Amino acid sequence: MKSIFLDTNIVLDILDSERKNHTIAKQLLEKIVIDEYSVTISEDMLSTIFYIIKNKHYFYFSSCFKT
Repeated sequence: MKSIFLDTNIVLDILDSERKNHTIAKQLLEKIVIDEYSVTISEDMLSTIFYIIKNKHYFYFSSCFKT
């Protein structure tokens, strides 16, 4: 099986539809799945991605409920 290591920015592009390269990253992910790659990311990336996405969604949701 082929394997690929994804960079933090690519994962963020996949997860965040407002990022500039979101569409390209989604196309890359589709190719990775179709071609049956094994995807690898680092443990440090997980915490970084969680922190960035969590904070973005927190500010989005908190702004929705302001009175």
